[in-house]
Amino acid sequence: TENHYAKPGANGEGIIGIYELGSSQNAELKRVGAFSSFGIGPHQLGLLSNGNLVVANGGLKTHPHSGRNVLNLSTMESNLSYIDSKTGALLERHVPPDSKMSIRHLAISGSDRVVFGVQYQGNANRPVPLVGAHTFGHNVQWLPCSELELLALRQYTASVSVNLSGRHALVSCPRGNRVTLWRLGDHGEGEYVSHLPIKDVAGLINVGEDQWVASTGYGEVIQLELQGDQLFRTQQARLPVRLDNHATLI
Repeated sequence: TENHYAKPGANGEGIIGIYELGSSQNAELKRVGAFSSFGIGPHQLGLLSNGNLVVANGGLKTHPHSGRNVLNLSTMESNLSYIDSKTGALLERHVPPDSKMSIRHLAISGSDRVVFGVQYQGNANRPVPLVGAHTFGHNVQWLPCSELELLALRQYTASVSVNLSGRHALVSCPRGNRVTLWRLGDHGEGEYVSHLPIKDVAGLINVGEDQWVASTGYGEVIQLELQGDQLFRTQQARLPVRLDNHATLI
């Protein structure tokens, strides 16, 4: 995911860059093409089983010269876009019900169900939905959660991770200092189940049907295990670094 800002008059539109890895370990990374992300501020993307893309366009326009300042808060619009990876054509686009809801992170189940998280840029006391689920060709389902729990999450989600069966999703909420557990139904429905307190928890990786690894801003690496409707933790390591919102299993 890339942002176009360098040329005079560029409006910061989102770009999907296409790169060729080469056949040898020493081959240079070569940019061979690009197409639109159909939004501003594309943050995370994923591949569906048919090879097409789903992109979380966060809607937030930024610029390196302005640090992390959002330059279009009054006009921002986020979306979830499905794109043909061969032609770059837009297949579907879904916009959240509140323009200040920024879709940033997503995960895809084995059945191509997309679960995504929101970072809300509006009134700090407004309990907007923070987790959604979607299957191509259907409507977005916003997963219900109590107002008390939503406010405890402080309107910010980070990583999203779905287990192998697609029955459960974890969503990290570093500002709320907790990992949240969500149950996913067979027909698009789902709901909040419980949470596990972990300070500044950020990255999440699914490593088995009911097992994940989490990372934190304090350098912790933590194994998580789901038993029934409860999560349990076992600390694996503490590193002398700060770990941010993304983690990848290689």
